[in-house]
Amino acid sequence: MLLVLEATGVLGAADGTAAFGGFLKEHCYECHGAEKQKGDVRLDTLGSDLGDEAVLGRWQDVLEQVRSGEMPPAKRAQPDLAERAGFVERLTATLAGAYGEPHDAALPVIRRLNRIELRNTLRDLLYLEQPHFRNLGVPKPEDANGDGSVSRRSEDPIREFPADEMVEGFDNIGSRLVMSDFLLRLMVGAAEESLAAATVPGDMPEVKVRRFGGCIRREGPGGLEEWSRRFNKDYDVLMERYREPGAATSIGRVAPSEIAGTGVGVSGRYRITVEASAHHQHHPWGELIRSRQEEPMLLGMHLIDARRGAFNEGNPNTEMLTQWALPDDGQVHAYVFEAWIDAKWVPWLGWENAPYERGLSVEKLVEKYVPGEFRPRPVEGAGEQEKKDYAEAMAAALFNAGYAGPHIRIHSLTIEPAFDAWPPRSHVLLYGKDGTEPVEELVLRFASRAWRRPVVAGEVGRYVELVRERMAAGASREEGLRTAYAAMLVSPNFYYLRDSGAGRDFAVASRLSYFLWASMPDEELLACAAAGRLGDPEVRRGQVERMLNHRNAAAFVRGFTKCWLRLDKLGSMPPPGGFYFHRQMEQVMLRQTDAYFADLLQRNGPVRDVIESDYTFLNERCAHWIYQRDDVWGDAFRKVPAMPPYGGGMLTMPAVMTATANGVDTSPVVRGVWMLESVLGTPPKPPPPNIQPLSPDLRGARTIREQLEAHRAQESCRSCHDRIDPLGFAFENFDELGLWRTHYKSEGKALAIDAASELPDGRRVAGIADLKQALLGKEEQVARVVTEKMLIYASGRLLSPRDRGEVDRIVNELRPNGFRVRDLVHRVAGSRMVTGEGEGR
Repeated sequence: MLLVLEATGVLGAADGTAAFGGFLKEHCYECHGAEKQKGDVRLDTLGSDLGDEAVLGRWQDVLEQVRSGEMPPAKRAQPDLAERAGFVERLTATLAGAYGEPHDAALPVIRRLNRIELRNTLRDLLYLEQPHFRNLGVPKPEDANGDGSVSRRSEDPIREFPADEMVEGFDNIGSRLVMSDFLLRLMVGAAEESLAAATVPGDMPEVKVRRFGGCIRREGPGGLEEWSRRFNKDYDVLMERYREPGAATSIGRVAPSEIAGTGVGVSGRYRITVEASAHHQHHPWGELIRSRQEEPMLLGMHLIDARRGAFNEGNPNTEMLTQWALPDDGQVHAYVFEAWIDAKWVPWLGWENAPYERGLSVEKLVEKYVPGEFRPRPVEGAGEQEKKDYAEAMAAALFNAGYAGPHIRIHSLTIEPAFDAWPPRSHVLLYGKDGTEPVEELVLRFASRAWRRPVVAGEVGRYVELVRERMAAGASREEGLRTAYAAMLVSPNFYYLRDSGAGRDFAVASRLSYFLWASMPDEELLACAAAGRLGDPEVRRGQVERMLNHRNAAAFVRGFTKCWLRLDKLGSMPPPGGFYFHRQMEQVMLRQTDAYFADLLQRNGPVRDVIESDYTFLNERCAHWIYQRDDVWGDAFRKVPAMPPYGGGMLTMPAVMTATANGVDTSPVVRGVWMLESVLGTPPKPPPPNIQPLSPDLRGARTIREQLEAHRAQESCRSCHDRIDPLGFAFENFDELGLWRTHYKSEGKALAIDAASELPDGRRVAGIADLKQALLGKEEQVARVVTEKMLIYASGRLLSPRDRGEVDRIVNELRPNGFRVRDLVHRVAGSRMVTGEGEGR
């Protein structure tokens, strides 16, 4: 390998830089030579042995700096375009030869499941559907009693697990996923809890079809809807919006009062049928009720934890299932949806794009639209009965005249059990259908699923013996089997991803499933592995397509964006109070990034849309509290036009802005470093240990810009901050929660924000819009970073310098079609870092 550079004429044997001597001497040695080594980089002594990964990595750095235009610095003499292109072309070709050399670092690693993967695997292994098994994150402690003490109220089996160690934002790096006695005890507890949840003894419960008609909701919430229920007993009604801004707690929600506080009673799959009709989408009352007359009325179906309050708008345990667009014909239509519902949860309905008018009352509507029936309210000091009679008279006038405002009528809500079989699949897996299956068969079948490969009887003999020992000691058959299953779930065969010797296809099946689902392979993927078909690129592509369309792919959307964009920091330094908490903004922010990236993935959108686009995804809460928009209604995130000054893309989303702030303030340094690490792939060196984050002597510096200018005056700080600060300043119009601002607030004074800067390549940007345009010119560089991050996520290890060849191959294949995200996933799934091509050399 020492002769690779020499043979290609790039380097000479004498001093290691002969062929590049002119270029390096003219453009690099002044700052990175014998007399000065800015950033601790010295190039005049750079070796030529590309078998040395440190040397190879340094040459890669040189290539990237010259290719990107960051080096030589803009204020230095620049090579002409032909000279720069020739340098890049020759060095690229030479390094490509080194990448092709076989190396063990390119192969998949052995690693433990992280806590999210563990929970998801227990869910899919045992066919569990409880809401806490579908959580994309980890439950956080709550102050349930309002006394400052916190506890985790979730039943999530990983609720007490410590956070897995992060490496560059990734929580699935094999070398850091260590094992300990403490973690093993937690895994035993999680296994036992999950096995208990999967055990459903006894006969099928008698669950009757329940049809709720007429006024389904019998109490509250006041306002127009409650008055309608008094005068219209044949149906329930939705007239106002249940979400922001400022809607009263339980307005705009219909759920059966009979089960609103208890739930459906028996966990299982249900068929929910709603009979509904839309009325007066186009109506004459637009002056007082400003509804979206050009849009169809959207009826949403949700599930909510009845234990936390079925009508409580602040209930964190709620999930939207679907929504329907209702025809504006006043006719009753039936809508059907099937869903697994936990025993303590209940369905509820809401009008997703309903109007909300603060202060709207029956009295105002009568005065405006039924003036003949209007009379002034009782004089001040009138008795309660007189006031009550007046309110009822006005309501009667409004509804007896025929309510002409927009509304949705709910004529019935039917909840019908749709249990496929009994006992449930989870129970049959563990104990068999009728309790007579041989223990040996049950244990062998469970092991094959849990260990994600074929298992022979000899491997599970000790577990079969454990069952017999427990039964001999007086335990029941079920108790003995659960003991054995729990032991199998704390075996390395379960909690480690590794090649077991059962064949490469089974290892590939697991790598694919933990990449795209953060969970185990399903039956179809394992069947492909058993048939030896996953080595066929077309079969593998078909499986990846199927997996991306599966609901489990939500784990990839959340997990990858969290690691790549460092959203793991969201919530680590929350603001001290305000709407971030009482509007539950952390989950709203994550749902926005989920919606945006899921759309890119689904339609195979280009990576450039990460940088900027003419659209974004918003729901009402995010639009109102962050984007200061009132044109998005309802809880569902939807694609809407992007508007200045926020623009589109993902870089300025509130989740990113909050994760790169400290809860009370922003720092161009933090956001600039984030850009270099997560977007441009050129991370700065850590600051010297003897350098404070900002110099202590900054007297007279008022703004963060002035402070950093003083900081850059130090020679040891300038080289890195010349790259970091310009990127960070462009984001300064976004505060610590991502709201747009034009001034800093400091000690009661408003200091104007200057977001202008000069990038390292000499380009001047006036703010975030200019920076996004500059980044669009670096689309390939950004695509390369996303590729690198996805390879790390898929393989569970950091990249080595020799992985650059795989990155180059993928980027080159993506280029003709415009660096599209779904294409990228397919190429990563086909990478040797996932398929293990070259194993067993």
